[in-house]
Order: sequence, then C-alpha cells, then structure tokens
Amino acid sequence: MTPATGDANQLKVRWALLGASRGLGKSFSNLLAVDRGSGHEQLVISRKSKLSFDFSDETCWPKALETIDAFNPDYVIYFAGGGPFGDFRKKNWPDHTWSWRVNFLFPAFLIYSLQAKSLRTFMTIGSAVAEKNPDPKAASYAAGKHALIGLVSSLKAEKSLPFDVDIFSAPYMNTNLLPKNSWPVKSNHAKNPADVAMELFSLFHV
Repeated sequence: MTPATGDANQLKVRWALLGASRGLGKSFSNLLAVDRGSGHEQLVISRKSKLSFDFSDETCWPKALETIDAFNPDYVIYFAGGGPFGDFRKKNWPDHTWSWRVNFLFPAFLIYSLQAKSLRTFMTIGSAVAEKNPDPKAASYAAGKHALIGLVSSLKAEKSLPFDVDIFSAPYMNTNLLPKNSWPVKSNHAKNPADVAMELFSLFHV
C-alpha cells in the first residue's frame, strides 16, 4: 500500500511526526514522501532531524508545543520511546527517569496542551509486548508503555478531548535501537519497520 496520488490542487494533509529520524518514524515519513503529489505535508521533529528537540528535556516542551501548534497539523504521531536494557537496579536512576519522560510524560503533556485547530487525531506508539505484559530487562520502558495505554484508553472512554486520541501497539522492530542480546532479536520476533509503517498508515483514512 502507498499513499494515493491526489489532485495537485487538493488541500494538503498535514502530519506532525515526532521522533521520526529512524526506525518506524523514519519509515512512516518515507512512506508519506513516496509521491510528491499525494497531498501530504510533513513536520518532522526529533533529536536528529533539522528541527531538533530533546523530548526528555522538559525545558524544551513548551517550544516544541508552540512549533506543532503553529504548523496546525491534521495528525500528530508520537514515535519516540526507549529505555535502559538490563537489571532495573543496576541501571542509573537518570536512565529510568529519561525513559519515563520520553515514553509517557511528554506525550501526556502534548495531549493535555495541544491547541492546533485542525487536529483530528493524536496517535502515540505503544508496544504490543511491553504495554500490557512484563518485559524482563526493560522494566522502565514497560512502565512508561503501561502508563501510556492507561491514559489513552481512559481518555477514549472519557470523550472529553477536542480531537481523537489513539495508540498503535507496535511490535518490536529490527533496527539498531534493539540490543543484539535482547529476546526479540534472538528469537527473530523483531519486524521490518517499513512493513509496520504501512500497517500504521492504513489506520488513517486519508
């Protein structure tokens, strides 16, 4: 599946892709860019993109919010995530707090604060494994994803937001972000990011 080619005069569909410099986010950005005439316009924000913000740094959050609102996107997708791999108590405490800010607190801040008038959907990326089940050696990552699905499912039931909010429960993906000794890599359960990006895109009716 590829984005459908539209009329050159059609209104652009604006996408704010947060954390899209590699992995699933980069694959999704590439998918939107397949055809210049497809009607997709992108704002890409990540630590490694031209427009760079560190989502773990709370002092950057207001400026990132201002940038997204000024773009006035139809869709916001938050791809960022991660955390230390290994025994919980053997990792440094700042590594855990980094993971919780990136996986839960910043997307929660965006859901709470976004004012973009055209916004239809805020989509955040969960984990088909870590958002509901234990994930040994990834406790802080799993904690953030557990919290994220609790927030999103509760807000969907509450129906009080001016835009839709949803979570895409992605599998672990075969990128260099996964440690080589992690179980998804060892068991060949990590998926191709390009395939997962196509699955995600199919959820948007554009």
